[in-house]
Amino acid sequence: MVSRYEYKTLVEYIVPEHPFNVFKGEEQKDWINKGFKAVCDSLPVLISQLPDPEGWEVNSHSISATGNLIVISFLIQRLRT
Repeated sequence: MVSRYEYKTLVEYIVPEHPFNVFKGEEQKDWINKGFKAVCDSLPVLISQLPDPEGWEVNSHSISATGNLIVISFLIQRLRT
């Protein structure tokens, strides 16, 4: 079955200025929130740089940490034409 939508994944990375073990719990949370907001604010620019940028919208997102890096991925979708 073919979906009515087509999908792409956008991935952004946030690298902290200091190792995570330097942050206390609340500081770490605040830093991640601030980074996530900055990435979300840049989504229109990221989408506009796609080869065919019209009609894309965010379907879902994921935030994960690996080592000393935060990885934020977005599943975007648009109706097939």
